[in-house]
Amino acid sequence: SKPKRGLSSFMLWQNANRAAIKEEHPDAKMTEIGSIAGAKWREMDAKAKAPWDAKAKADKARYQAEVEAYEASQRASAADSE
Repeated sequence: SKPKRGLSSFMLWQNANRAAIKEEHPDAKMTEIGSIAGAKWREMDAKAKAPWDAKAKADKARYQAEVEAYEASQRASAADSE
């Protein structure tokens, strides 16, 4: 029940673009799709990556808030069991 970590900007971009990459390379294996995605990501400039960096920052904030709530509930449960 622990919160899932926030995704990096690359992972968010890759998740959003995986279907298009798979369409471009229908015979590619999952590992090859990851390599292709990595190459495309490296070719992108900072301006193109900026929206994904913002989404990653928001996801990190979400994760931190969820962790704080989770830890608070764990402390409350521990206090109740004493």
